[in-house]
Amino acid sequence: LYFIDTQDGAKKQTKFYVNPFVKIDFLKHFNFTYNFYYDNFRDEQTLYNSDYKPRMNFLTGTVTNHPATSAELAEAKVYDWRNYEQSWKSNAVLNYSQKFGGKHDVSAMGGYEEYRWWQRVIDVCKKGMVNPTLIDFNAMTTPSYLSGYTRELATRSWFGRVNYAYDSRYLFEANIRYDGSSRFAKANRWGAFPSFSAGWRISEEEFMKDLNLFDNLKLRASWGSTGNAGISAYQTLPMVNADNQIYYEFGSGVTTGRIPTTLGNENLTWETTTSYNFGVDFGFWGNRIYGSADFYINKTKDLLYAQSLPLSSVYSHVLSNI
Repeated sequence: LYFIDTQDGAKKQTKFYVNPFVKIDFLKHFNFTYNFYYDNFRDEQTLYNSDYKPRMNFLTGTVTNHPATSAELAEAKVYDWRNYEQSWKSNAVLNYSQKFGGKHDVSAMGGYEEYRWWQRVIDVCKKGMVNPTLIDFNAMTTPSYLSGYTRELATRSWFGRVNYAYDSRYLFEANIRYDGSSRFAKANRWGAFPSFSAGWRISEEEFMKDLNLFDNLKLRASWGSTGNAGISAYQTLPMVNADNQIYYEFGSGVTTGRIPTTLGNENLTWETTTSYNFGVDFGFWGNRIYGSADFYINKTKDLLYAQSLPLSSVYSHVLSNI
């Protein structure tokens, strides 16, 4: 409430996006889909001191005014913050599906996806108002701070899947993903993540139908790996802050330099989780009673973790795979 009462400003958000989609069926058993998404977002905020504007007291019905002193105007600030983001994603998938001999179902899918994201942030503050009604930066007398940064990310993926089913009883599936992320150094940018699964619908077997016990009984097993690249951009590089200055003698004079504020790690790579799953699905009494039971094991290697460093180090931690 204090800031609402003592500050004023404006906030404007603008968003523009398009999402075209196309699907083409051809050669009876094939179809191709393409999806493109573009997003442009702008967030613009201006904030400034408004202690010196007339105010209505709704309890007493009176207007109060506090004219600014020269000392107060000298410390009054105007803030301007801008955030610009844009991104796009392109996704193309080719599908195939066909049945042979009445009992053999075969399907396959292959695709490609690419994603790009950019961000630019500008944060400016000046103080020293000449007049409370003038809030342009040119009307301010003293720079307070100026900061900003740009970031960008990119991912690229190839993926595929093959399915086979015999007589709706024996089910098999194989998947593969080959993912690349700009979050990692070039040598470790790509990772391959396969998976396999199989199922047996016992309820479709003749010996089980003769028992007239289960409407659905299916055993299934799967193995697969997934990758995680959930870290901030540029973690493989040492970060340098322009404010973190050092001074050292160079030749006959003193030179200003910068030292990294964080350590980079070019050896960072994908965090990989491997999963083993065994399960059963069941249903009986006209599927009035149904359920499933699963047993699974997940094992993660190359865990992305902020590893603490000794107190003797200049840095507190470094991101590593453990």
